[in-house]
Amino acid sequence: MPLETKEVGVFNQHTKNYHSLKVAIIVVLSIVFVIGAYFGAKSLLTYTITYETNGGVVYDDTFTPTSFDESGGNVFGTKMEPDTYKFLQITKEPEEDVRKFQHYLVGWFKDEACTKPYEFGKPIWRSRTLYAKWERGYAIVLNYASEKEAETSGIPIGELRYYFQTYVKPNTPAQLPKIINYKDNYHRGEQLLWFEDEKCTGEPIEYKEFSIMTGDVNVWGKWFDTQEDKFSIDKDGVLSYYLGNCNRIILPKSVTKIKSIKSDEFIKGNFDDQQGHQKSQYFSTFKNVLTRLEIIYLNEEITELGACAFRDCEALETVVFKGDNITIIGEDAFRNCQNLLSIDIPTQVTTIPKSCFDGCWNLQRINLSENVVRIEDMAIRNCTSLKEIDLKNVGYIGKGTFRACDKLSEIYLRTDKVVDSNMTQISDMFSTSIKFMTDTFVIYVLNEELAEYYSTTSPWNEVVTKSDGGKEHRIRYEVIK
Repeated sequence: MPLETKEVGVFNQHTKNYHSLKVAIIVVLSIVFVIGAYFGAKSLLTYTITYETNGGVVYDDTFTPTSFDESGGNVFGTKMEPDTYKFLQITKEPEEDVRKFQHYLVGWFKDEACTKPYEFGKPIWRSRTLYAKWERGYAIVLNYASEKEAETSGIPIGELRYYFQTYVKPNTPAQLPKIINYKDNYHRGEQLLWFEDEKCTGEPIEYKEFSIMTGDVNVWGKWFDTQEDKFSIDKDGVLSYYLGNCNRIILPKSVTKIKSIKSDEFIKGNFDDQQGHQKSQYFSTFKNVLTRLEIIYLNEEITELGACAFRDCEALETVVFKGDNITIIGEDAFRNCQNLLSIDIPTQVTTIPKSCFDGCWNLQRINLSENVVRIEDMAIRNCTSLKEIDLKNVGYIGKGTFRACDKLSEIYLRTDKVVDSNMTQISDMFSTSIKFMTDTFVIYVLNEELAEYYSTTSPWNEVVTKSDGGKEHRIRYEVIK
């Protein structure tokens, strides 16, 4: 090979290596420049996303709204603050809970007409304004059962709806809110339970999901105490004391029995209060709410109501047995429950004990099961609103059972045997009060033989003299048709 050709090849090789090195250096410098520019831009450049809520306001649990319209919708609320991002940072959906009365949030859009949805989760490279799109939604509309519910809790209806009422897309599910009141010591820890009817009858709706919302659904709320730490319960499940102050109670599942108190120990002496007024010293399980307890739900685990369990709970209107395991109701259990209107005796109970409902003036209905076979002395005395009662299979009725039941006019005895009793005369069972009985008092029996027996046998057939004028008459016995 000629010398010149070899030198040219070496020169070309060096030239090629030089160009490769040059390119590599340029590439490296370019990468360094790009990286430097990126981090420089990232450290220096910031972008904001501003939110136009179009009438929506931000829910904030530290903020108390100051004004509502008549339906409880908010007309004043906190403003949604912009989000700040660095260059090419990934955007995220706003964390704020934005709400608009009677509407649900469809999403955020890039244009005022809300035709171009904005997609979060991508890098940002410029500032922009996003617009909220709202459509008419449906809600579980929260109502108080009465003005008293709002007054005693301190949470106005507008505020209640602002914080807890949300609107969802039609044909999607909505969940009842769980609301615990921590506003003051008097109601601390109580829960607002919901009913589907305005009168709040039956059992509350517990955490019900309305699976398909095709319109607004109204519910009505009452405060109940459900907190287990408000109940003094021993290792055997016996409830000794209710420590709270709520007039509506749902007993926790750990309660299996309400303690018994002897009748002569229910009230132990008197004392003078700070104003010098003489007060009775009660040992009732519910002494904190003795004159205020209105409703109680007895759980599925309870097997026994002790003696004097609800005695003198004069405001008690409703007792709900959620289960059917109760076998024993103690003496005086509901004595002087003046506002009790109706009661269904659990089916495993066999005896209505002494003075159980004595003094329940407003009691209009007692539903006994076929398993009740005994009614002890004075068990239903002074039930002045009771008009009729079906005793079904009762085979024993004690003295004074129906004394002073002024409106009682019909009794049904469905047993095929003569009812036993410790009475020596008919007035031992039916006393002659000022308004004693009606003139058409009838006891219905199973067959003609029993009707004949009662009509001709002492003391069932004895004459009763009414004290308001001395009118005499006998109780009639007729066959059940």
